[in-house]
Amino acid sequence: MSASSLVRAAGARTRLANVVANLVMAVLVLLCGGALGYVAMPALPGLLILVGARTFRLDNVVMVWRTGGVQVTTMSTTFVLTLLVPLQYALLAGVGVSVVLYVAQQSNKDSVVRWTLTQQRPRQRRAR
Repeated sequence: MSASSLVRAAGARTRLANVVANLVMAVLVLLCGGALGYVAMPALPGLLILVGARTFRLDNVVMVWRTGGVQVTTMSTTFVLTLLVPLQYALLAGVGVSVVLYVAQQSNKDSVVRWTLTQQRPRQRRAR
């Protein structure tokens, strides 16, 4: 979330609220910087879990599941890898799997058509 949306969610009504929030944050960092360091690191995973839980929509998962095999494979691979390896590697692997499967799917759609040449008489214009 951006700072503006956080301040707005807290009940701000004017743009001056962002300035006041920034001033309060600056004073807290200057006066209590060491203590804030202990709060920030545990709060980050909690924020990631919250964002992940809010963005998960079961209807979107069902829609992807019904779309096709390539999408299901990509989604499943990315999900499993996010549980097993660091997030950046899981996402990179998910993008890689998606690209490889897309290229494979598109390359299987080609078909070879034989062209035959026939002689046709040129059309003649009618006189009016």
